[in-house]
Amino acid sequence: MNPMQKKKLISIAIALTLQSYYIPAIAAENNDDEKECPSNISSLPKEKRAKLSPTCLATPENDNHWGWVAGGVAALVAGVAIGVENNGGGDSNHSYTPPKPDNGGDVTPPDDGGNVTPPDDGGNVTPPDDGGDDNVTPPDDSGDDDVAPPDDSGDDDVTPPDDSGDDDVTPPDDSGDGDVTPPDDSGDDDVTPPDDSGDDDVTPPDDSGDDDVTPPDDSGDDDVTPPDDSGDDDVTPPDDSGDDDDTPPDDSVITFSNGVTIDKGKDTLTFDSFKLDNGSVLEGAVWNYSEQDNQWQLTTADGKTLNVTGWDVTDANAAVIEGTQENGLYWKYDSRGYLIIADDNTTVISGDDQAHNSDRGMDISGQDRTGVIISGDRTVNTLTGDSSVTDGATGMVISGDGTTNTISGHSTVDNATGALISGNGTTTNFAGDIAVSGGGTAIIIDGDNATIKNTGTSDISGAGSTGTVIDGNNARVNNDGDMTITDGGTGGHITGDNVVIDNAGSTTVSGADATALYIEGDNALVINEGNQTISGGAVGTRIDGDDAHTTNTGDIAVDGAGSAAVIINGDNGSLTQAGDLLVTDGAMGIITYGTGNEAKNTGNATVRDADSVGFVVAGEKNTFKNKGDIDVSLNGTGALVSGDMSQVTLDGDINVVSVQDSEGVFSSATGVSVSGDSNAVDITGNVNISADYGQDDLAAGAPPLTGVVVGGNGNTVTLNGALNIDDNDLSATGGQYLDVVGLSVTGDDNDVEIDGGINITHSEDPLDGTSADITGISVSGNSTVTLNGHSTIDTNTVVGGHVVLARVNNGGSLILGDDSVVDVNVSYIPTGYYTYNALLMADGEGTSIENKGDITSHGVYSVIRADNGSEVSNSGDILVYATSSNSSEDRAAITRASGEGSAVHNKAGGDITLISDQTPQGSGGIEVYPLKWYTHTFYAMMASDYGDVVNDEGATIHLQGAGVYGVTASRGKALNEGNIYLDGLVPTLDDENNITSTSYWQPSSLYLTSSGMVAGSTDADGDATAINTGNITVNNAGFGMMALNGGTAINQGVITLTADDGVTGQADELVGMAALNGGVVINDTSGVINIDADYGQAFLSDSSSYIINNGSINLNGSPMDDTDSHMGGTPTDKIWIQSLPGSGDSDTRTSDTGFFTAGTLANYGTETLNGDVDVNGGWLYNEAGASLTVNGTVTINGGANALANYGTLDADAISTWHSLFNEADGSITTDLLTLNGDVTFYNNGDFTGSIAGTSYQQEIVNTGDMTVAEDGKSLVSGSFYFYNEEDATLTNSGSAVEGGENTIINLTRANDSLTQVNSGTITATNGYSAITTVNGSNDPKWIWNTATGVINGINPDAPLINLGRGYNFGNQGTINVQGDNAVAISGGTSSYVINLVNSGTINVGTEQGKEDGTNGTGLIGIKGNGNATTINNTADGVINVYADDSYAFGGKTKAIINNGEINLLCDSGCDIYAPGTTGTQNDHNGTADIVIPDATTAPTEGSIPTPPADPNAPQQLSNYIVGTNADGSSGTLKANNLVIGDNVKVDTGFTSGTADTTVVVDNAFTGSNIQGADNITSTSVVWNAQGSQDADGNVDVTMTKNAYADVATDSSVSDVAQALDAGYTNNELYTSLNVGTTAELNSALKQVSGAQATTVFREARVLSNRFTMLADAAPQIKDGLAFNVVAKGDPRAELGNDTQYDMLALRQTLDLTASQNLTLEYGIARLDGDGSKTAGDNGLTGGYSQFFGLKHSMAFDEGLAWNNSLRYDVHNLDSSRSVAYGDVNKIADSDMRQQYLEFRSEGAKTFTMMGDALKVTPYAGVKFRHTMEDGYKERSAGDFNLSMNSGNETAVDSIVGLKLDYAGKDGWSATATLEGGPNLSYSKSQRTASLQGAAGQSFGVDDGQKGGGVNGLATIGVKYSSNDTALHLDAYQWKEDGISDKGFMLNVKKTFR
Repeated sequence: MNPMQKKKLISIAIALTLQSYYIPAIAAENNDDEKECPSNISSLPKEKRAKLSPTCLATPENDNHWGWVAGGVAALVAGVAIGVENNGGGDSNHSYTPPKPDNGGDVTPPDDGGNVTPPDDGGNVTPPDDGGDDNVTPPDDSGDDDVAPPDDSGDDDVTPPDDSGDDDVTPPDDSGDGDVTPPDDSGDDDVTPPDDSGDDDVTPPDDSGDDDVTPPDDSGDDDVTPPDDSGDDDVTPPDDSGDDDDTPPDDSVITFSNGVTIDKGKDTLTFDSFKLDNGSVLEGAVWNYSEQDNQWQLTTADGKTLNVTGWDVTDANAAVIEGTQENGLYWKYDSRGYLIIADDNTTVISGDDQAHNSDRGMDISGQDRTGVIISGDRTVNTLTGDSSVTDGATGMVISGDGTTNTISGHSTVDNATGALISGNGTTTNFAGDIAVSGGGTAIIIDGDNATIKNTGTSDISGAGSTGTVIDGNNARVNNDGDMTITDGGTGGHITGDNVVIDNAGSTTVSGADATALYIEGDNALVINEGNQTISGGAVGTRIDGDDAHTTNTGDIAVDGAGSAAVIINGDNGSLTQAGDLLVTDGAMGIITYGTGNEAKNTGNATVRDADSVGFVVAGEKNTFKNKGDIDVSLNGTGALVSGDMSQVTLDGDINVVSVQDSEGVFSSATGVSVSGDSNAVDITGNVNISADYGQDDLAAGAPPLTGVVVGGNGNTVTLNGALNIDDNDLSATGGQYLDVVGLSVTGDDNDVEIDGGINITHSEDPLDGTSADITGISVSGNSTVTLNGHSTIDTNTVVGGHVVLARVNNGGSLILGDDSVVDVNVSYIPTGYYTYNALLMADGEGTSIENKGDITSHGVYSVIRADNGSEVSNSGDILVYATSSNSSEDRAAITRASGEGSAVHNKAGGDITLISDQTPQGSGGIEVYPLKWYTHTFYAMMASDYGDVVNDEGATIHLQGAGVYGVTASRGKALNEGNIYLDGLVPTLDDENNITSTSYWQPSSLYLTSSGMVAGSTDADGDATAINTGNITVNNAGFGMMALNGGTAINQGVITLTADDGVTGQADELVGMAALNGGVVINDTSGVINIDADYGQAFLSDSSSYIINNGSINLNGSPMDDTDSHMGGTPTDKIWIQSLPGSGDSDTRTSDTGFFTAGTLANYGTETLNGDVDVNGGWLYNEAGASLTVNGTVTINGGANALANYGTLDADAISTWHSLFNEADGSITTDLLTLNGDVTFYNNGDFTGSIAGTSYQQEIVNTGDMTVAEDGKSLVSGSFYFYNEEDATLTNSGSAVEGGENTIINLTRANDSLTQVNSGTITATNGYSAITTVNGSNDPKWIWNTATGVINGINPDAPLINLGRGYNFGNQGTINVQGDNAVAISGGTSSYVINLVNSGTINVGTEQGKEDGTNGTGLIGIKGNGNATTINNTADGVINVYADDSYAFGGKTKAIINNGEINLLCDSGCDIYAPGTTGTQNDHNGTADIVIPDATTAPTEGSIPTPPADPNAPQQLSNYIVGTNADGSSGTLKANNLVIGDNVKVDTGFTSGTADTTVVVDNAFTGSNIQGADNITSTSVVWNAQGSQDADGNVDVTMTKNAYADVATDSSVSDVAQALDAGYTNNELYTSLNVGTTAELNSALKQVSGAQATTVFREARVLSNRFTMLADAAPQIKDGLAFNVVAKGDPRAELGNDTQYDMLALRQTLDLTASQNLTLEYGIARLDGDGSKTAGDNGLTGGYSQFFGLKHSMAFDEGLAWNNSLRYDVHNLDSSRSVAYGDVNKIADSDMRQQYLEFRSEGAKTFTMMGDALKVTPYAGVKFRHTMEDGYKERSAGDFNLSMNSGNETAVDSIVGLKLDYAGKDGWSATATLEGGPNLSYSKSQRTASLQGAAGQSFGVDDGQKGGGVNGLATIGVKYSSNDTALHLDAYQWKEDGISDKGFMLNVKKTFR
């Protein structure tokens, strides 16, 4: 029995013991007449015994105590005892000795069903006979050998009792081959050992007790003579002659199959449990048996008695007992364990082989009432008529084997049991109908091999109600009747194994917890031929057993949440659904939860409604096979695979249909969902998905209509059938759509293969602006999908389409295999809607798509798109017929890479062919395309948003038609390494798309011409480069390469121009390279242009574009002169600036014709350009610290992006068509900055010069400082929005001149809402005004000086703020004005309504000017110039007049409103109103102030892209290691401008090749401008690195070894460190010590020295103490001999590092005198371990130890004693030591011997208390210890092997202790020991060691073992024992010299009898 079985047994046994016994009350009196019976039945011959009555046969003879149970009792008791030991929390093994046999006398057994006497069968048989060939003492196992029960199936005969065999055997044997002598339990009773069934005789030892030991006689021919027990009594074996009553005592125990155990020694019958006829089970009980008046009686625990009239043992070894109760009524305990009790109204019919017929007509009611009991084997019972059984009654009990029962009529069972049929081999036929309710049960059939046939109907309702319960194996059930089960009822409940059920009737199950069939047994076979209707949370079939096989051929309809057709919870079952299955309203069809189950569906399944699932494959390793069709709709799921490692095969079609729900909304559904892991799904049928929506239909929107979902990880899915999607979405109702997904794969590591292709038919009505996306394959996650077979897509859609064959993201992968064929037929719907979809879409880093097959599109369709870092490749054939689709919009990129890091490759062998019969046409702008404003334009490969497209070497692109382009990029890179063939003539196609003719189309703009490669955009959206290193062939018409705005096209390969015979062309029709709209084309040095057509030309450009020719041009095979007309466009003579200086570099270039740029450039150094500079593409950066000087004009053309200045920029003039950024710390100096178009100048730095705005759209935002330096010039003129932000400044350094602008801001065009806002400071000096505007015809607009704004005017020649007509002015800040006749604010001369409002402060003159006399006179604060002008000094306004003869207001006005403060602070002559002022004067008269509106806010700058890297920027190097090699070489890093930073190290690889302690690593870093050599360090703390630069500027590193002793900081390793320093060389040991830190070195030195290898020594000490404890606990066997053992697997036999041991302890005590004894001890232990678990430590791997002890004790009077002991232990131990640090991982093996000698002497005195119950013994003494450890040499670790010399230690300990022994009442006892004492003396020898890798060097080793502490021992033990229960609790703690050990054990023993 394994430990788990033991634990289960003890748990059950304890539970049973704790229960209270209950047996129904039995009437008190027995009135049966007793008959005379012989007194010696067992000795009668068979013929006489045959004539006896059953009563006599059941009545035992005097003192025989039911002798028929004699056989095998001892073995059974022993087995049970063993089964319940070592449990209940304890871990120790204990022996249990069975009680001695009863020697009461002869035994007569009852009949066991065989030929038994009585009656006499005529032969000489010793009863009972089992019908076999040999004589057997019961019960027999039916084998050929004689067996005494229980037999262990061995080959030898087992006795007792005598098996009539020839061999003498002492029972029972344990199957071993050797002699077994069990230990005695030290009790006073005799012990008879069990036999081990082996070949040797077993002789038990004497238990040293006073009783004789007499083994039973085996009745054989040989005498059995037991050994003498050495006691004082004689041993006499029994006489086996048969003449005398010398039968050995019989205390045997027999257990029967139905839970009965008879204990002969105790005269008890034990019943495991009692099953009652109502199906309930009571706990077991123990009844006593006895003979009363020649009648056997059973007595219950509560004193009731039962008379026994019959006993039978069936062929199945079941004990059948029957008799009468005390009241004379019948009772029976039958073969199935039922306690059947008749009441006073029960009809009892008994007898075997009888027939009974009854027209029942029963009406039975009442708890525990029973109508009829039919008892007997092989009875035939025919029961007709109606019956009613209610209120706890049982209608009928048929008990007996082999009965045949026919039951018909109507039966009603309510809270009762209709019938119990108990017995094996029964046959029952039901023909009537039955109704069960109230928790009742119609029939219980309990027994094996039962046959049941039902043709009636059943109606079972209510919780707990059950139709049929079958408890037994091998049942056969046929049901032809119909069943209705409702509200928690159960139709059939089967608990036995091997049941076969054939159900042909119809079944209706409804209500929560209702179940038609519930099977708990294994190996069931269920055939359901009838139809099943299941609803309301009910279950059709539930199978909890294993290996069940179920077939449903009928139809099943299951409805409602919680409902299920079949639930398989067991393992290894199978189910076949052959009928149709309908699953609705949240129900489940067939569910497999267990492991290894297989479900098949050959019928058709329909699944609809939310949460409905047809088939659920849960659990693990289950299989589902579908051959029928599965129809799914209304949010249902056809099949759900939620388990793991399952196999799913779908042969039938799966039809997923969107249909309308009850609210008229078309809803979703899912065909197959795989959510578990590691499943294999094989779909060989078709998956069909369909949706058809009318114009007014509504759709659910989510979730998508899905065919197959794979959501787990590691699944394999194969679709061999076709995946068909038919979506007709004609709904024009707003927002109504339902996406469709054929296959959705999420999760990781899934592998999906589609071999049957995907077919999609799609149409839509996009007029509502929403349409469904149709996705064939969706992959999200690290999974792979392979598509093979023939796929078709037919779609009528908008431009871009809503059909995606495959959408892959988040690291997924899609492969279209070599045999994949995809045909696309597309037509576009005329609409303004479009998408960016493609047939194959990849998104995200790590995502990929590869096409190896053929893709053909009839009609324009994007085939491939890669986004956001994904990669897509084509090595197959892509053919697109871009034919007319009756749509005005159909532009498309056949393949496209969008986003940085995204790439599309047309790989070697790949072919992309694009044929168009259309011509470009103007349309709306889509900026991602190079030709932004044109439809009917098509791109074979296109890069946008900085993606990459590559036509690889060996790949081909074919282009035919107008508006077709090969490898292109609007923003990004386009590279051709392969071949591009272009024919720009427009083809005419027949119905099969064959080209029947071609014609030339004259483009309206040259850039519409077809081109092999394109870079840039027709607008300002371009930033691209196109490079050709392959071959481009242009035939008849087209460009080889074209560069547009922001694009650069570079030819490094071959461009060939050809024409077909008879084709004539014109200029610009056939061109090698064309630069248009600001593009740049470059025929590089390796570029070749071959012109083989008369009208071909090399170049073409417009005035804004550039041609650069550095390559070759051939005309008709010969080099062409540059002046030849075939040259076409003239290459530019401007210098192309391809780079600008890096930091620290300077460059000066001069060009009379100027310079141009074509891409993004950054200046980090000093650049001087003498000539004009045209910036045509990308950004121009002047970085911080850089200087860019342009002696000419810098023009930022429309094809460029912008200029960003962080450094110093000086230019004669700057003209920009893009925004310009002068960033903080940047400085721009220019005579004139011209802003063109809708651009913004953001000045965050310093600007000096003038700005001209040429339209109404420019904006200037100043947060820095701006200065106009030229006399008379304005800072800003023209039309513009100006925002001078807080803390920003505007100034002039020049002076006003006659005729000059003489103002800082000069608004010269005013007919718009041109906002001017000052929140900073404007200072106008030298005659300048701050703001001047012209007159406008517009309504007045506001100009603001906000609350933070300051405007200073010093001697302005004109008003400081000089407004023209059309402007209001609001001052919320401060305005200061000085100078004669100066005016702060002057309104326009106009009849327009003009408001001049001050709510801030205006200083007319200043306080400082007053002091120093610079204010002047005649000043005016606010002056009006029109009769509609209103001046308002608001309540918040302040006007301070400091200047003499000056005024707050003046001029011509409509009104002057003063609600504020006017301070006249002048010395003389100042006033509020200047002379001649007109207008109504409203001074604080309640006139309302004019409200200044909020000022508008400036636009934000946004972000500026990162510039190109500085080529000379110092490269910061960190986290870098210079690798070195044994040969002295090293890695070299070559770099310029390198700064060696943190964590740059040199490794110590060189040390393995040299023993030198100083090594130079040459040229670790090479290059120019290398800094930071001093930062280089060593990877090892053992070496010092010093970097230095040689004469060439390269860096060398000198490596110098440090002494280990200097580096190590742990004093305990100084000795080994010095030894290693002295022996330094370059072997493995030393190279391993090149560790990184001091702590690592300390650890490594400790490990190699062996100082940490302490475990073996300590474990040996612990083992010695363990032996002492084992010997002290040894139980005495006899004569002072004690024996104890502990084995591996016992927790007490465990040491550290997983070491275990077997240990034997023997102790012999000899009494020398009455007061002296001598004790001899011996022990041996065998050890087995896993070695070291900790680096540096050692650990045991094996070995053995022996222990020798001698103790002498002398007792004196009054409890005094003197005890002396001598111990010698020797340990021969195998061990391993671990060395693990850095890259080292060594195991060093060794074997050593340790010897331990101890002498202990102590005096003790024992005190007795509590009436001898408590003994207290204090003691004191001394202990001498000496330990010797031999030297050892390690092996298997090479240089790390240690050689250690021997060592020893000696100690003297004082001992003081106290022992307690308590023997209490009621089975309690306790012991305790507390011992301690200081170490009086301790000495230890110095051990030295050497290492194999450090030859000749030795060092001291200190393992840290110390003495001097307090040593101690504490133990406690508590014991409790009763008759059946024993509890032991033991704990200890031991400590000696810092070595400690402790343990705890709780042992509970429960004996069941």
